[in-house]
Amino acid sequence: MAEVIRRVAIQNLRSHARTEFTFGPGTNVLVGPMGAGKSTVLEAISLVLFGSCPAMKRRDVVMEDIIRQGEREARVELEFVGKDGKACTVVRRFGEKSEASIKPEGEDEVTGVRKVNEEVEKRLGISYDVFERAVFAEQGRLDAPIAGTGRSRRERIDELLGLLVLEDARKNAMKVAKSLSDRAEELEGMVSVLEKERVEEQLVEVASRISSLQSKISELQAEAERAGRRCEETRAEVERLRGIRNQVESLRKQLMELEGKEGQQKRWVGTMGDRLGERAHLPLEVLRAEAERLAGEVLAAEK
Repeated sequence: MAEVIRRVAIQNLRSHARTEFTFGPGTNVLVGPMGAGKSTVLEAISLVLFGSCPAMKRRDVVMEDIIRQGEREARVELEFVGKDGKACTVVRRFGEKSEASIKPEGEDEVTGVRKVNEEVEKRLGISYDVFERAVFAEQGRLDAPIAGTGRSRRERIDELLGLLVLEDARKNAMKVAKSLSDRAEELEGMVSVLEKERVEEQLVEVASRISSLQSKISELQAEAERAGRRCEETRAEVERLRGIRNQVESLRKQLMELEGKEGQQKRWVGTMGDRLGERAHLPLEVLRAEAERLAGEVLAAEK
């Protein structure tokens, strides 16, 4: 962290009333007797960056233990260079109320403990867990990251390198993939059911239309049969009327013939009357004989 930390100012934190350090490039060394507050400087850096330190996380101490005796508030200010090359100034106050702010170079100030924590992690590119395990080394715990043997040391190293996080991420990804696969199969089954229901609905609709068409066809067939019967009845009526017409024509001819004969008879009767009138002076026997003769002529003429 010495490469990115430029300055840290500590106020009312443990033995430090007002202390300020300026760090240069490369390795920086804090030298002093035991109890001079060297470890407190590391705690101050952890506190101002992430709002916590290993001792507080283990609950070995609370904030009241860290604030200088007789003071109500502690303050730490730190300037560092982020991974993007921009200088950032972080300020935190600890006491009855915790306050935090960060001012990146050329950007607006960000305030609020949670937002500042997120901004610091983003600017540094590391989380508090990585900082605690890989950067921060408490007195007497310098070899803590690689202490132990066998599996425990391997797990500590994997944890230090972030491999455990990757393994957890891999397992979580596999769980998510399995869940998505199961969900996909479930949805596929639902789609099959829905598709089946849709096809069944279409079949019901088609069957209904077929039934309706069959009913319509039956109605049309019945209508055609009725029309056929009416046609046959009409044809029979036409034949009957044609027969009547022929009979009428025949009767008309017979009537004309009868009328002709009647006229002829009337003419013969008139002729016979005229002849008989001319012979009215003749005796009765002669008239009767003349009448019979004329009647015979009429009958002969009709034949």
